[in-house]
Amino acid sequence: MLAAGLAFSIIFIAAAGFWAGGRPHRDNALTAKLVTGLVLGTFIGGSSTIGTAQLAYRLGMPALWFCLGGAAGCLFLAFAAAGPLRRSGSRTIMGVLAQRYGEASGLAATALNSLGTFISILVQLISATSILAVVLPGMPRCAELLFAMLAMTAWVVFGGSRGAGIAGLVKILLICTAMLLCGLAVLDDTGGPAGFAAMVAGIPNPDGIDFMNLFGRGVGTDLGACLSLIVGMATTQIYAQAIIRADTTAHAREGLVMSALVLPLPGLCGVAAGLWMRANCPGIVDKTALTQFILMQFPDVTAGVFLGALFISVVGTGAGLALGIASVIVNDVIEPHAAGRLRGLGHDGLLRLLIVLVLGAACAMCLGVRNETILLYAFASMALRGGGIIAPLSVALFTRRRASGAVAAASMLSGAAVVLLFNVWRILPCDPLIAGMIVSAAVLAAGLRRGEAV
Repeated sequence: MLAAGLAFSIIFIAAAGFWAGGRPHRDNALTAKLVTGLVLGTFIGGSSTIGTAQLAYRLGMPALWFCLGGAAGCLFLAFAAAGPLRRSGSRTIMGVLAQRYGEASGLAATALNSLGTFISILVQLISATSILAVVLPGMPRCAELLFAMLAMTAWVVFGGSRGAGIAGLVKILLICTAMLLCGLAVLDDTGGPAGFAAMVAGIPNPDGIDFMNLFGRGVGTDLGACLSLIVGMATTQIYAQAIIRADTTAHAREGLVMSALVLPLPGLCGVAAGLWMRANCPGIVDKTALTQFILMQFPDVTAGVFLGALFISVVGTGAGLALGIASVIVNDVIEPHAAGRLRGLGHDGLLRLLIVLVLGAACAMCLGVRNETILLYAFASMALRGGGIIAPLSVALFTRRRASGAVAAASMLSGAAVVLLFNVWRILPCDPLIAGMIVSAAVLAAGLRRGEAV
């Protein structure tokens, strides 16, 4: 019965995407609802559900910052970036930078954006293994990763942006229903908010963790996590693509605002499920906290439907991110510089080939991953690309100032290097993202003061 529910959920959502699908890049304009579907369908994946429950199992309320930061990022895109981005006339974020600063800056941004987005794909693959581990126990890890990779490839190759938007709406209805019922199941079991608080207070806690403190990791760390989501979403191609592909700016903004209103829901319910599992099932593999909770709390068919929706959410997010990387590389690297050598493949052929290569590389990389803390990679991914790109992008979108391509590239690479360095070597009193943004802005400001022009 579990398998029947799982199969139903996967087939139902996939059919919606494939039915609506078109070519991977050049498809029809998106309405506000389809913008919402594409944004939520990409964002609500392994990090906001499985990863949130995993971190809540460890630390409690600070796990909510991923979804809160995502909501803040949607609002920033809606009210600050949507208009300037659409007026730029570029199909990609990297195109915006190349228009203002020149080719060197576009290539540097392409490299950083692709690297950060690639890390996010690792997150989705790890999340997929947490579902397959409880649905198909005993399945070899390499087989789990290969299965997830093939599902992501099929999703984006046959569905495209419009397919992802429509299937995203279907998927979000199932995911939000599943997460809401998880939250209600926790409240029902504990007797309401007061009982939930009492349950959390009774968790054995030799490390002195304040599970109910939203700033449990420290104000600087948790606000830094929120900031990483804002700048990360502002510099991620798939979210820009949702804005650019919208039929009007007003519909782009409407879709982003609707997304911001929805995003806290899966986070809150994921935190509740994670803490319930910490109180009632200590000692489990933490990445399976949400999937095991669903198996314990719901009948087999219902659990299968919910797990299928989770699996498709992971697949859809990974596929959307792979589409974003492929779009950037094809539009900003291959077609301007090597289109003649690959003319036989065509635009769509190149896009599909890049999608397969990106997902294959991510699958291979996951085989060597040992630390499977999902949100660790999710926050690092957002900070890495955002810390380097946000300052040059902001100047390009909101001012008429110019700097040379070399200065802009140096700004991006130095900011990202600082974020990467101090994420590994944690000696700063502030979040590494803040240090990276300061360094990036300082390098760019020096070039702007000298009045260097493209």
